[in-house]
Amino acid sequence: MIHSAITDKNGRYELKSYMLDKGQWMKVTIPDDEAKLTLKAEDSDMLEHKNSDFDRTNYKTSELPELVRDKSLDTIGCGLIHPPKIKTETVKLHVGEESGEAAAKGLATSDHPTVFPELKYLELQNDVADVDNSGKVIGKTTGKIKAEVTTTNTLASTDQAIPEDTVKAEYDIIVYGNIIYNKNHADVTGEAPKDNNGYYPSVNADGDDADTDKVTVLGAGTMKRSGYVFKGWNTQADGKGTMYTKGNTFKTGTLDKDVELYAIWSLIWTPMEIPTRDVKVTKTWDLLEGHTIPVNEIQVELFKDNISTGKKLTLNEANNWTVTFEKLPVSATLGGANHNYTVKEVGESGSAIKFDNKWFGVTYAGTMKDGLTVTNKEKLPWTPMEPPTRDIKVTKEWKDIQGNNAEAPVEKIEVELYKNGVATGNKLELTKDNNWTATFEKLEVADKLGSTNYYQYTVKETGESGNAIQLNNKWYGVIYGGTMKDGLTVTNKEKLPWTPMIPPTRDIKVIKEWKDIQGNVKEAPVDKIEVELYKDGVATGTKLDLTKDNNWSVTFEKLPVSATLGGENHNYTVKEVGESRNAIQLAGKWFGVTYTGTMKDGFTVTNKEKIPWTPMEPPIRDIKVTKEWKNIQGNNVQSPVDKIEVELYKDGVETGKTLELNSGNNWSGEFKNLEVADGLGSINYYQYTVKEVGESGNAIQLAGKWFGVTYTGTMKDGLKVTNKEKLPWTPMEIPTRDVKVTKTWELLEGHTIPVNEIQVELFKNDVSTGKKLTLNEANNWTATFEKLPVSATLGGVNHNYTVKEVGESGSAIKLVGKWFGVIYGGTMKDGLTVTNKEKLPWTPMEPPIRDIKVTKEWKDIQGNDAEAPIESVEVELYKDGVATGKKLELTKDNNWTVTFEKLEVADGLGNINYYQYTVKETGESGNAIQLNNKWYRVTYDGTMVDGFTVTNREKLPWTPMEPPTRDIKVTKEWKDNSENSIEAPIDRIEVELYKDGVATGEKLELTEDNNWSGEFEKLEVANGLGSTNYYQYTVKEVGESGSSIQLAGKWYEVSYSGTMKDGLTITNKEKNSWIPPYTPPEIPYTPPYTPQELPFTPPTSTYTPLETQPVIDETTYVNVEKEWEGKELDSINITLYANGIAIESKTLTKSENWKYTFKDLKTYDDEGNKIEYTIGEEEQQGYKTEITGDMEEGFRIKNIEIPKEIPKEPEVIQYKKIPKTGFVNSGLYAEMATIIAVGIYAVSVFKKKKY
Repeated sequence: MIHSAITDKNGRYELKSYMLDKGQWMKVTIPDDEAKLTLKAEDSDMLEHKNSDFDRTNYKTSELPELVRDKSLDTIGCGLIHPPKIKTETVKLHVGEESGEAAAKGLATSDHPTVFPELKYLELQNDVADVDNSGKVIGKTTGKIKAEVTTTNTLASTDQAIPEDTVKAEYDIIVYGNIIYNKNHADVTGEAPKDNNGYYPSVNADGDDADTDKVTVLGAGTMKRSGYVFKGWNTQADGKGTMYTKGNTFKTGTLDKDVELYAIWSLIWTPMEIPTRDVKVTKTWDLLEGHTIPVNEIQVELFKDNISTGKKLTLNEANNWTVTFEKLPVSATLGGANHNYTVKEVGESGSAIKFDNKWFGVTYAGTMKDGLTVTNKEKLPWTPMEPPTRDIKVTKEWKDIQGNNAEAPVEKIEVELYKNGVATGNKLELTKDNNWTATFEKLEVADKLGSTNYYQYTVKETGESGNAIQLNNKWYGVIYGGTMKDGLTVTNKEKLPWTPMIPPTRDIKVIKEWKDIQGNVKEAPVDKIEVELYKDGVATGTKLDLTKDNNWSVTFEKLPVSATLGGENHNYTVKEVGESRNAIQLAGKWFGVTYTGTMKDGFTVTNKEKIPWTPMEPPIRDIKVTKEWKNIQGNNVQSPVDKIEVELYKDGVETGKTLELNSGNNWSGEFKNLEVADGLGSINYYQYTVKEVGESGNAIQLAGKWFGVTYTGTMKDGLKVTNKEKLPWTPMEIPTRDVKVTKTWELLEGHTIPVNEIQVELFKNDVSTGKKLTLNEANNWTATFEKLPVSATLGGVNHNYTVKEVGESGSAIKLVGKWFGVIYGGTMKDGLTVTNKEKLPWTPMEPPIRDIKVTKEWKDIQGNDAEAPIESVEVELYKDGVATGKKLELTKDNNWTVTFEKLEVADGLGNINYYQYTVKETGESGNAIQLNNKWYRVTYDGTMVDGFTVTNREKLPWTPMEPPTRDIKVTKEWKDNSENSIEAPIDRIEVELYKDGVATGEKLELTEDNNWSGEFEKLEVANGLGSTNYYQYTVKEVGESGSSIQLAGKWYEVSYSGTMKDGLTITNKEKNSWIPPYTPPEIPYTPPYTPQELPFTPPTSTYTPLETQPVIDETTYVNVEKEWEGKELDSINITLYANGIAIESKTLTKSENWKYTFKDLKTYDDEGNKIEYTIGEEEQQGYKTEITGDMEEGFRIKNIEIPKEIPKEPEVIQYKKIPKTGFVNSGLYAEMATIIAVGIYAVSVFKKKKY
């Protein structure tokens, strides 16, 4: 034991100790825990030996007492040692890779002048990584673990070692994986985004998930693909894995390799032009003896596949009665079925035409290739030409609730005639006096003389909507029956009255509490705050003020419990206005915001003051950018231009921020105040890079020279853009190649090549180019695709060219009744080979088929099984959302179950474009159907594999709503050729009403007695209750043709003006001496036959089930901001239009800072065309409105207060495309605003009554 230890003034130790034996160590720790005093008993021959970190001072003194065991020691050596310290670094290693030795970079510190501590790495085997004794690490799977390294003091390698002085240190091993973004196609230009983060699963000090394996998906970077739209990223190259879009997050978990995400592209256009053809047309005349051509010119109209194109050409003596329709598309799609072009002589009807009071038969001959011929053969005067007509009788019946005959509740009703489901405007009045019977007379049987396209006539009771009508305050169901031959019957059956039910409401109380840092109640720092109500997680826009005056307590009142009666309850919550991420700044202080409570007991919003030093602003950084100029040898040179621009990219995506670098700023600039990460405290750090504007493929042309562009540096030290001049001969054109294609035949014994020629189509990177070549015996069944680009960009990834035989499907083709397998071989370098190998006749070639079972279920109002109300229903089969026309009848006899059999699985043998089959109940519209005077909700369940179930569940009875109507005034004006008003040349004229450009048959007579003014009354505003498909009504003067009319021997120019709201004006302006183009009169004819009677078929719905509607994934948004000049109103209504059609409305208020964003808007329509969005505003009395901006920049609506009287009926101002000053369009869109208001009101009342 040490008895004492004394240090003299020189720091030497005088010791008194008892040692048991020679060579024995004893040690004492100095109080600082850093050094240790060591003692060792030795013989006298050790006097001069130095054996520690410090020179030992040896003492020989007679004053030392004797040691035990009868042997005294001459000397005692003493000294100080410092235990070493170990410093290590975290080992970061990519999964699947291995480090060098001593990867932790362990370093032991020592004060010994000659002897250094020896490090020893402890071996480790783990699922994440292995470590050997040299410190080499092998990464196996992603994760974070700890390993150890040890050392001993500096005496460890001598005979004075002290084993217990071993030192140990830990170090972290992180094995990470990367996210690799793959362009997925060789023809993609630009760069995929780069994610520089390493991802691995780990936990923090508290044991919670550290989210170090959480990935935030990047956008498209600078990638572009001609003809395609970027859809997002997928875990599989074929798009069948998990789909992600920008901003989505996912956890990698444990990985044994990098995660690769593949860009998914959607084709939006065909990069080839469809070939065209010219079609020549010649007119010939076959005249009676002595007669001459009766006209100076005629016109022919072009038809495509029997449908008019509207294109017309004039034939006359000057062009030798010959013209040519030029550049007509051969087909609708590249390689599709060819169009059939024909012509028709304008004015010809039933193969006859009248010129100069003479009739001519018209015949058509020729081909598209050789030209078409139109021959007019003069007829003898007696040829009859009048088409047949028919009469249709209509009878009205009245029934009470039990279905018995009843007295009529009104004096009269009106029925309108429909032709092929379209209103004609032709109406009849049925009354008690005419025994509730009337007849539509002299109706055309077909669309032309001799045609078998017979018109289908039906009727509709005026005022009826959804097979219901209100008469004398009672509701009647309207039923249509009968045939055109026997007459049509309209039956009105009285409905049971009912009491509407309103969904219940609730009140929700909200209380505000204020807390200081310690959680004690404190005074509010502000006079008031606002809370906004949320319904099912979506802001409602309803806000309330909480103040000291209302004791910081308010109530949201009369909130609907559910959307529909008995439906799922809404979940209401609140949010303090201005709060973000549960924090808000008030009066210069930060408060944490917490929400507690329930809808029943009320919500409490607590603001607790935060400690002042809590940082609330996210960090920012500045990034310096420097430009350098190099010559071909790499030496610094003068810049060839005065300035360049660099653009900032964030995570590989353009930010739109640019800097100008020039000699004035020493070719240096700085992007300032850039966000470091995507949120306060986030470790998702942004990666900023730059790109020189105009650079492509790391090359740019400046002042006629080409420069290579390289980017170096870091965000911390600054980024450097270097332009190094390229040699003048550097080729900039992409090289090309030729690809030869050869056809070979493998035939059965004795058989010969079955065709004279075949075609092959060229594919680039598995995508059709549209280029085709013909192979035949004349070219030895060999052809070459020439000058094909080797790659998309200079030095880029090479294209892979392949071919496909036109007509081949599933590696098989049928030629002249025989099947051949198609095999593709060869290379682009040596040439491609297409081999047709004849198959044995028994080889099956029929594509697979499937059966689909359909079952009908009936439910009552409560959802219990119920008896069917009718004997049978029909379901129609839809393929990819399109009606097939195939229908099956379900009845009690077949247990309400049927099967559609032998349906094609896909669109070709071996094809994976599988058809999606669905069904729809015939007569169902909007998921509802009326059966036996009751309404049923129709739902569809099941799959093609398990079968579909169509469920009809009875609805509560309801009272239908009448759709809105409008009146349109029409006025006639008479002008001379100097625009002066004149007396009318005749007593009366007639005008006909047109709906959406189609004649309705409804006419008005304008005379001097009615002041040349009349009104079309009670016109339907839209095509259904609540619909926004508003009808556009116009008029046409009866007898007018080509904007001209002859009255009392004079010709007048006819013009139309006005709006549906303000009325339409027809102006007849007298013309100077003028000869009009000839319009032939109606042709008289009596048919030699009786047309076949067609059965009555009520109009059917063209509704397509929602689940089969096509979806376009890409979305956009439109910002709107309101500005006032003068007094502000409480609110204003705005409407969003897509391609001119109203789709959404919003009320702007001051509490929302007069701003709003329409979100999740479709970017493209179903045909891939970009949608144009515009904004309209409901006009207010006393204000002028200006709208500026566009859908990219956002719209600004400015209301200017004016002392001017404004019409009472609200109008809609709609902004047109990108005028910078804005203007008001008060025509059609003014009408639409009124209709929207009426429609919204009607729908709201409808919902209340329905439930």
